[in-house]
Amino acid sequence: MSTRRRFTFTLRAKTPIHFGGNLQGALLLDGDDKPFVSGNSIGGALRSWLNASSEVISADIMYYLGGPKKSIDEKEEFEESRVYISDGHLKLPDNPLVIDQGNAGLLAMEGTAVDPKTGSALNNHKYTRYDLPQGTELVFTVECDTNPEETTSPKEADITDAAHVRLSFTKLIYTWATAIHRGELRFGGQKSNGHGRFSLEHLTCREFLFDSSEALEQFIFNRHKGEEKDCTEDARKYAEYISGHPTIELSLKGHFPYGVYQSYTDREQSKEHGTQVTGLLRSVDETYYLPGSSIKGILRHEMRRLLFRMLPDQERSIAEREIRVDTLLQEWFGSQDKIGSVMVSNVVIDEVSEMNIERINNQNTKPTYNRIDRITGGVIDGALKTQNEVRGNAEIRLELRVGKDVEDVKYAEGKLFPLIYLLRNIGSGLLPLGGRTVIGLGQFEAKETEVYLNGDILRFSNTGPLDEKNQAELKDYYDLFVAFLNKEGEA
Repeated sequence: MSTRRRFTFTLRAKTPIHFGGNLQGALLLDGDDKPFVSGNSIGGALRSWLNASSEVISADIMYYLGGPKKSIDEKEEFEESRVYISDGHLKLPDNPLVIDQGNAGLLAMEGTAVDPKTGSALNNHKYTRYDLPQGTELVFTVECDTNPEETTSPKEADITDAAHVRLSFTKLIYTWATAIHRGELRFGGQKSNGHGRFSLEHLTCREFLFDSSEALEQFIFNRHKGEEKDCTEDARKYAEYISGHPTIELSLKGHFPYGVYQSYTDREQSKEHGTQVTGLLRSVDETYYLPGSSIKGILRHEMRRLLFRMLPDQERSIAEREIRVDTLLQEWFGSQDKIGSVMVSNVVIDEVSEMNIERINNQNTKPTYNRIDRITGGVIDGALKTQNEVRGNAEIRLELRVGKDVEDVKYAEGKLFPLIYLLRNIGSGLLPLGGRTVIGLGQFEAKETEVYLNGDILRFSNTGPLDEKNQAELKDYYDLFVAFLNKEGEA
């Protein structure tokens, strides 16, 4: 006699999310043009988090999720997964399920690929990426054959086998649920740009006891009917296998006193003014924001300049130093082959006021500029550019990923100093954000750079000299950063 336990996760997106399809920037759609998430994608995220950030041992991960392993005679084998993970069904907030890539319910992110070496735009590398908005619902199931004595209580005993006390399936589910609700376990792409965070709305469980042929027939034909037990509250509070390592967050709370701008086409403004108007991106609820990828690009470019100045080995050739700097940058910002440690959230603009110019006919209009011929440097006849520049408050927020070991924490703190340095430059107005910064747009004013580390808050002034306490704290992080560079330089 055996028991199958099926848990149903209902999650709600707290940030934009992206699940890519076959074409670059496109979403993954099923045969009815509905967005969905493949079970393999969900399973990959669940496994990756267990390996990187949880206290679940590798033997338990292998038992439930399978994977390649070596036999007694050192031959490569593959153990099949005991867990079945369904595809995830997505539902847009207040939008029909059937969508297409041009639907207004999607977030269209336009941009230009950036050359990681120079920090400048690559020629002919314009892209459009479609994201699903905050509030999107994701539903999927995870099921496994379990011990009949296993219960849905978080206080249940684990299962003892010949090798060790094995983690129960229910505790594994609760561990995933807690990590999702805390924002530690994310799904989809663009996670380093702040995407993929969900909250746990509901977790339900249904058990199937296979003690007769009738019970098996009931499972086959009526498995989606019947009542399920609500496990949501127990799951949200379960943290036995969640690593106790600190999270490091950095924050700038301030405002754009002179306005901020990016050159995305604003379709609503263009329709209203009868001419093309460009400005910031807007979410589905019409909120203005700077994409996290834009902030990340600025940080990467400035970090590259900083590393060139600080690399300890001055005798290397320029080519060797460029390779070294590019390798080091991957520690913070990642690459196609490596996950970076810095995640940047979208910068949402609050209490917005759009900038208007008062004309002689007593009408207020958007700022309008002459287009410049980049070859001659002269004005292009009959070509005007209308911009939507906005003032408002905002918070710039970064997360620095920390591993689950003590050494990982020290390693992460070695990467903290340059982030504090760059955020202080942004908060003091020395490093503007967005476009058209040469005319004064994009300056951000924030009194303090805040660092949230292991329950403590460190505050560094952006408006004047640091006091002795701040200087001592910053010097400690600077020394860790120098030690980090020296250690990496030996690699």
